[in-house]
Amino acid sequence: MKTVFGRRSLLKGAGALAGAASVGLPSLALAQAGPIRIGITNALSGPNAVFGEANVIGQRLVVAAYNRSGGVLGRQVELVVRDDRAQAAAGTAIAREFAGSGIEFLAGGGASTVAIAYCGLVQELKLLYICSTPGMAITHEAFNRNVFRFNPNAYSLFGAQGRALAERYPNVLKWGAITPDYAFGHDAARVFSNTVRQYHPKRASKEFDVAKPVVVSGTQMDFRPQINSLMNSDIEGLFIGMPGAPGISFFQQARAVGLDKKLKVMGETSGDVALIALGKDMPNNVWSPVFWPYEREPVKSNKISQQMLADYAVTTGKRFPNGHVLRGSIGLRGLLEGIKKAKTTDVPSVIAALEDISFESEIGPYTVRKADHAGMATLFVGNYNRVETEPFITLKEVRTVPEISVIETPSPGKEYIQ
Repeated sequence: MKTVFGRRSLLKGAGALAGAASVGLPSLALAQAGPIRIGITNALSGPNAVFGEANVIGQRLVVAAYNRSGGVLGRQVELVVRDDRAQAAAGTAIAREFAGSGIEFLAGGGASTVAIAYCGLVQELKLLYICSTPGMAITHEAFNRNVFRFNPNAYSLFGAQGRALAERYPNVLKWGAITPDYAFGHDAARVFSNTVRQYHPKRASKEFDVAKPVVVSGTQMDFRPQINSLMNSDIEGLFIGMPGAPGISFFQQARAVGLDKKLKVMGETSGDVALIALGKDMPNNVWSPVFWPYEREPVKSNKISQQMLADYAVTTGKRFPNGHVLRGSIGLRGLLEGIKKAKTTDVPSVIAALEDISFESEIGPYTVRKADHAGMATLFVGNYNRVETEPFITLKEVRTVPEISVIETPSPGKEYIQ
């Protein structure tokens, strides 16, 4: 039978699981024989919900696949899902609730503010936290031994993108950026701009310039003043740092006045999620991280990816997942592989196992750097263009970058300054 779930059923499922989680198990023996419970928080409402919902779908798909194969350590895996609304206070309260109900594993917290709050909390609560946000602080000044990041950080993502665009467009000499006023936005714009400066073949030219980023509110949705200013500037290449609904609004407003035609190239942060949401309104020649290039080799032939794609279609009734489904799934896969390797759910033992883990993922081999708990795989940077058939976007060009070649030197406990 075909099962379909969307946003409403995700939230309904979260409530049902939460109710189940509140029932105490009568003994330690029963707890060890019962399901392995993992607490999930993400933005399931508000402007970041498009990311959070995709993450949760990926997490559910991974858990379903493991459970079909007998679970982990002979136990089924159960997700307890909550909406943190991308707010640190809400996320903190949920994490404390999880710990109080006996949950020892936490994943999600897609917003940098929530993830950083968790970094300061999980040792106290004796939780192991699997993080998916690219904010730089997670593996630097906010580093915590109970935290692992199973997704690329801003340095890797936007360093790879900045280098690809600088080398691919040598005749674009005037670069700019627009970014939201929070940690992720500042990290992304800074890394992208610095990498363009470093790798542009004409960086010594007097005509070459990278303008100071335009900073906007993190919740801003009307960008007409900034777009008018960009229309009147000499900027030829633009990096757009607003993820989610603000980024979608920016693209729609920019296209309405022809900014996309004025610019020679645009880069953005969200992967295909914003571009799929734009549909027929998507502009041409947009470069972005490609989190799950399931139609391109070598990922196309990856058996784990093929199964995930098939499960996505059966479960959701849709054919074209956005890449944030993978960003949710890959961390859960890493955690479950860590539990398997440790042969126990004891948190210190799983931490030790994850510090020296390598496993096969949907995008190929995945490893963790012990020094700062940064997960590493292959990065993909893609050139998206508009087509007339669903999902209305196509990958015209994909560049592959081994993450180990662009990731920064580890400095856990210290702020990273490029």
